[in-house]
Amino acid sequence: MSAKSCILRIRSTFDSLCHAQQKVAQFVLENPQEVLSSSISELAKKARVSEATVLRFTRAIGYEGYSHFRIALAEDTATQSLRQGLEKIHEDVNVGDSFEAIFRKVLYSSVDSLSTTMNQVDGKSIEKAANLIYHASTLFLVAVGNSQPIAMDAVHRFLKLGKKTVFFTDPVAAAMFARLLGPNDTVVAISFSGLSVDVIEIVKIAKENSAKIVAITSQDNTPLTDLSDVKIFSYSKETRFRTEAMESRIVQLSIIDALFVSVAMINPQKALREIQSTTNPLPYKVVPKRQRMGGDVQKQHLVPPSTP
Repeated sequence: MSAKSCILRIRSTFDSLCHAQQKVAQFVLENPQEVLSSSISELAKKARVSEATVLRFTRAIGYEGYSHFRIALAEDTATQSLRQGLEKIHEDVNVGDSFEAIFRKVLYSSVDSLSTTMNQVDGKSIEKAANLIYHASTLFLVAVGNSQPIAMDAVHRFLKLGKKTVFFTDPVAAAMFARLLGPNDTVVAISFSGLSVDVIEIVKIAKENSAKIVAITSQDNTPLTDLSDVKIFSYSKETRFRTEAMESRIVQLSIIDALFVSVAMINPQKALREIQSTTNPLPYKVVPKRQRMGGDVQKQHLVPPSTP
């Protein structure tokens, strides 16, 4: 697993754990300080599971055993006092909050999600993803629902680098195109949950044709991550008035930004040439048209060039 924190490992793998292991995970998330002073048998008793279940839980989230898990948890809780001091800043928006309070809470929440994502993303994953995108004959974006605007933004960015980039809003068309991919192509699949049926089915088709798969998601051990060659994990916090979908878009856009810059820096000179050549792709020019009417100057208009 990536070098994410213990708590984030638990959260990102929670849905893939069995019911008994989820009981352990829930107890740890709610009582981290108490777990630090508990032996494996004590934790098993408090979570109402067997010691074997606790051990399987620690291995399921990426640790060799209970002692390694507890050391990692201790590192996470070392800054607990700071986190408690920030709780009021990151708390949910409440009815009756002033507009200034709402503004600050929303922005602090986004900053927290970006900071947490930055700390959990493995730099090697970004490097590997950037190289797969750079060397791809075709870059294929796959996303549905709230993730589609992220994919559309990615298409615009990578086209500016001269990369043949494709995205379909229609999942049926996307599935048809996935059949045309090959081993020299790369798919970037965006799904916060990693459980989107359409995304998974399209990625399966691409995988069967030996395309490389990069997943941008929040959950590990999902059907999407199981199909992926590279996994980039994002984090966001859901509140009553601000759903995961809203906040995750900010994080996902930032990940796309990071990948765009990383790909550009593989060959900066080529990237600059491509960006300059795509700055004004349409053959339109701005022609000032000054017609004084009542003392006003008419605004400039975009007009196509005259045909020969």
